[in-house]
Amino acid sequence: MPGSIAELDQRIDRTVLINYDITGVLDPPQEIEYIPEEGADGESVTWESGSDAGLAFTLHRTPKDSAEISQAHFLGVQVDGNPVTEGKDYTVEFKSVHVTLLPSYLNTLSAGTHMLTILFDDADDVNIPFVIQEAAPSPAPTPGPNTGDATNYTIWIILMAVTLAIIIAAIVLLVHKRKRIRK
Repeated sequence: MPGSIAELDQRIDRTVLINYDITGVLDPPQEIEYIPEEGADGESVTWESGSDAGLAFTLHRTPKDSAEISQAHFLGVQVDGNPVTEGKDYTVEFKSVHVTLLPSYLNTLSAGTHMLTILFDDADDVNIPFVIQEAAPSPAPTPGPNTGDATNYTIWIILMAVTLAIIIAAIVLLVHKRKRIRK
């Protein structure tokens, strides 16, 4: 049994003080999220087949931490559920989390909608749709200006050859006729 009421009061004060300190430490941590930069969340980003530029996506981590923390939790990238290779198919920078799909990889994808998935071990994966469009057909070459001369040159070349043959035949006949007269 406790000795006195004063000792009991001290024990109660210590218990309250200890409980207060512990509850302050045990507050649940903030949930971590990676939020796509404006223009990427839910909207399809479009890339035209054959383009020289890559397709860039930027995510911001909440709560805001250093780039090293984002880099430590970054696991990789998938497109349509298939893993892609860093350095060959995409690049990543950690100012925020900045992923760029390279044109050499994008040109291997078919036209249509695809899903980019960025993987983390400390938060939910981030899914961002994007669209590959077929390259616009190059315009047909424009014909030269219309000068009003729509002549078919083949006919004129044949006519000239026939005329030349007739002239040569006439010269040959004339030379042959003169030789007969001189005899």
